[in-house]
Amino acid sequence: LVLTGGIQPAPAVMRLVEGLSDTVPILLVEDDTYSTAVQLRSVRSYISPESPAKIQVSLELFEEWVDTDKLIRLVSTAETPGMTPKMFIYNLIRQAQSNKQHIVLPEGNDERILRAAAVLLSREVVDLTILGDPAEVRGLASRLGLRIDFDRVPVFQPQDSPKFGEYAQTLSDLRKHKGMSLELALDMMTDVSYFGTMM
Repeated sequence: LVLTGGIQPAPAVMRLVEGLSDTVPILLVEDDTYSTAVQLRSVRSYISPESPAKIQVSLELFEEWVDTDKLIRLVSTAETPGMTPKMFIYNLIRQAQSNKQHIVLPEGNDERILRAAAVLLSREVVDLTILGDPAEVRGLASRLGLRIDFDRVPVFQPQDSPKFGEYAQTLSDLRKHKGMSLELALDMMTDVSYFGTMM
């Protein structure tokens, strides 16, 4: 029981409390009720391994007041609901972290792409490459307040990649039977979607 405002109970009240066989600790503080409530809200109680007395009391109270047979019945017969969206995302992230992949994100000037990149990087789910104009991508990330370490994330235009010609040649060879020329393949490789697919 916490008494606030520094107001002592009347002597008659104190005598009444002292005469009770079972009572609780009574504390008196100078702060007003609201300030005291705010401070009490921040108090975190816990039982540490170094508190054998608290552990013993907790066990005794549990045994005295908890119907363990009923608790066991309720736990054993409880139906597990289907996977929630949060559980699905959690499991997906755990799987991705255990088998980290390198993902290429085209359209790096898209706000949604950059927001997704920031989340994936913060959770260390994947390694990323972002396609787009480096200055535009960095500028957009800055305006959105996203924390993306661009020292760890390559950002470039397809035509600036040292593999640009190699990818165009590969595409030309794969589509040669459909009349794909190297010139057409080079033109297609400037598209971030095609270039990202070839990566």
